[in-house]
Amino acid sequence: DPGTVQDASAEFWKLSGSDLLILAAPNGSVMAVHVNGPAVNTSSAAALVSQARTRQQETSWWHYGDSLYQVVLRPIVSGRAPQQHLLGTLVLGRRIDDAVAQQLSAFVQGEAALVSGNSLVATTFSGAARQQLASVLQAWQKSAAADPDEVVIAGHKYDIAVVDLHS
Repeated sequence: DPGTVQDASAEFWKLSGSDLLILAAPNGSVMAVHVNGPAVNTSSAAALVSQARTRQQETSWWHYGDSLYQVVLRPIVSGRAPQQHLLGTLVLGRRIDDAVAQQLSAFVQGEAALVSGNSLVATTFSGAARQQLASVLQAWQKSAAADPDEVVIAGHKYDIAVVDLHS
């Protein structure tokens, strides 16, 4: 019963310290979803689990709405091989947010912005500079600009480049 699993898994989610917890049955149906941030619907969660299983991925990046998550998938099993039985799949994820951008900024000793698709998911820019960054990124993505490139935000020059994140 998904309602029971949802309720019973809440404490494990809190203990995990993750921003996202999904529990899926062996057939891929989602039994529970817990998330810090915008709500995640069960059909999108099921699609994540299905895609990751099909690709046989244990780690993945998941872009949902304006959020980006780094997720880890693990099978839930009982018994030992060869009598092992799959009980389901556990997905734990960390939401990529401004705190992550701050960590990256400290590492590179400069401003940082993280974009997924057309969404600005995290940045160290604030206020008017953040709004200008969003406009600059949108125009840059539509252009045929070289990668890396240089842009001006709030009167300062910044390098901009695309980095593909693979599992």
